[in-house]
Amino acid sequence: MYKDLISVIIPVYNVEEYINECVDSVINQTYKNLEIILVDDGSTDNSSKICDEYAKLDKRIKSIHQQNQGAAEARNNGLKVSKGKYIAFIDSDDYVSNDFIYSLYNNLIKNKADISACGYCEYYNNGKINYKNFRNIKRKYNKMEALIFLNVLGYFDVGPWNKLYKKELFDKYKFPKNKIAEDWRIMFKIIDQIDYLYYDSAEKYFYRYREGSVTRTKKIKYDGIEAAEETIQYFKSKNYTGILKYAYTSLLFAYIGVYNQFMKIDDVAGAKSIFKDSKKVSKKITYQYIKPIKKIQLFIFIHFNWLYRIIIKLK
Repeated sequence: MYKDLISVIIPVYNVEEYINECVDSVINQTYKNLEIILVDDGSTDNSSKICDEYAKLDKRIKSIHQQNQGAAEARNNGLKVSKGKYIAFIDSDDYVSNDFIYSLYNNLIKNKADISACGYCEYYNNGKINYKNFRNIKRKYNKMEALIFLNVLGYFDVGPWNKLYKKELFDKYKFPKNKIAEDWRIMFKIIDQIDYLYYDSAEKYFYRYREGSVTRTKKIKYDGIEAAEETIQYFKSKNYTGILKYAYTSLLFAYIGVYNQFMKIDDVAGAKSIFKDSKKVSKKITYQYIKPIKKIQLFIFIHFNWLYRIIIKLK
């Protein structure tokens, strides 16, 4: 029924253990009119060779190579060579259901949306699955609604990888280089260009949780806080005052993430400093739309921090 070319961009870096599962899940999509772009980011294992081998096996696959510059620049370079009307991103250590593309595309076309998003879950090498999102949601959001729910944990998330986009949304903005949380720093700008986003919370994307990945390093990172603050400044510049409280809530969760890291390495002084800053933010947040368990987390963190510290230590 649908014949539009869809470009699937997959940044690849030292994932020889996982890349076959990822690429095979894309090759076997029920939607066949795909351009699959593997962008090797200067891998030092066999990932680069595997990419080239896939390009020989399937004419839909392109294998391109760059010096190690990070996933953001790999996505940007994938965008440069892409020819599809629509764009999807998949991380090379993850995989997708065989109807991932068809479901996103069908929802986008039927609902005349600019972005289509699906639910996702974290999965672990031991077989454990952690469902991250609210369940049983099928809803069309206008731009302002989408910007609100972008900042609500458990909806369609700031990640670029569980979504299908009209390609022109990336004409103006590119993923920022040399930044962690680079997806957060661009997604609110991408969504600010749309008329509608459609979200179906059915889990079609499977995000591998593994030690050693960029987001699992033990060094304290403030990138989430910086990205959330950047979002707030952008909303202020656009006079989106009605949605600032949701952005501040997202910022507070970013503070909590850094606080938890300090607690894990027993840096009490660092944790106290972050808590002091987070208290200022806590006066500007909203509990609206948040999962009950997250509401409890926020309330205990803000009002009974001594109890929160005990819970973190027990975990």
